[in-house]
Amino acid sequence: MKRVREALAQLAGQAYPDLSVVSDEHVWLAGDFTPPAVFVYAGVTGEAPGTLTTQRVRYEAAVVLHFGKDEHGARQPLSAEPLSALLRQERFQYPAVVEGERILLAIDEERYTIRPGDRQDRLEITFPLEVAVKRPAVSGDRIDKFELEWGGAHT
Repeated sequence: MKRVREALAQLAGQAYPDLSVVSDEHVWLAGDFTPPAVFVYAGVTGEAPGTLTTQRVRYEAAVVLHFGKDEHGARQPLSAEPLSALLRQERFQYPAVVEGERILLAIDEERYTIRPGDRQDRLEITFPLEVAVKRPAVSGDRIDKFELEWGGAHT
């Protein structure tokens, strides 16, 4: 999950290069950041069918845009358009490199939602996504010799 949050942080950083990105939930809950800022979150919701070499993990993700204030104390709203435009350009498949490994965030375009926050000081963007994770290679004895019986004959 940490790697997926880091990939989301890269996505948010590319969409909003002038804003700080917070990916630590404890920092966000404590309010230990200065707006304008972006908070990213991803929580595991389940698994999808995979292959012998990959496992597909489903997440519910959020990107929260925290508005800053101008010199008069008025809120300066942020737009979801930079993130939405980047995702449209990438066809809702965002590639990231985390800890030397490539991660592809496959975002569900149909459930991509934008709504104002409950305190009107933020904009919340939520969406489900899937990530394919490599399964560890299974080590052990390989079976490379088979004995078959066919109609009484042994081969």
